[in-house]
Amino acid sequence: MSEVTPPPIRFEVASVKPSAPGGQGGGIQPTAGNQGYIARNINVRVLLFIAFSVTDRQVSGAPAWFDTERYDILAKAEKPSTVDELHRMLQSLLADRFQLKVHPETKEGPIYALTIDKAGLKMTEPDEQDKKYEPIRPQGPGKVTANNVALFSVCLVLSNQLDRHVVDKTGLTKPSEN
Repeated sequence: MSEVTPPPIRFEVASVKPSAPGGQGGGIQPTAGNQGYIARNINVRVLLFIAFSVTDRQVSGAPAWFDTERYDILAKAEKPSTVDELHRMLQSLLADRFQLKVHPETKEGPIYALTIDKAGLKMTEPDEQDKKYEPIRPQGPGKVTANNVALFSVCLVLSNQLDRHVVDKTGLTKPSEN
């Protein structure tokens, strides 16, 4: 039996504009209440990583401008959405505005597994009412500081840092993504 692909969903409104030349820094984050995304001075490669939850080594065949052209994006959903829904909306935005086409492949390779230490869990449960979505902050190779984020996001950041796929094997329930 094959996996069913959910139908595409789109942001209610979205603005995509080239960033001002010479801009420094940049980033993307969900808007308050998970109702969209705001991005400043970001390239399409990073948007692809977020939309499809992939790392750099999982992407091949992208044109050079994916890394060099930078954009400012303001996208708003009709209602508050889950992280998965926001990702699917971002996928639709990339397909519509950048004519992005994706071809998934399965490859075997080495991985790391995120597990709970024998000494026990050293993190606190997320606050379901906390709607501040702070970015994950790298703290050195294989180390991150994260607050109120889903473990798959931590695994994705660690995968980029360690240049190896990191999977969540903690068995912990995921925080609400609403």
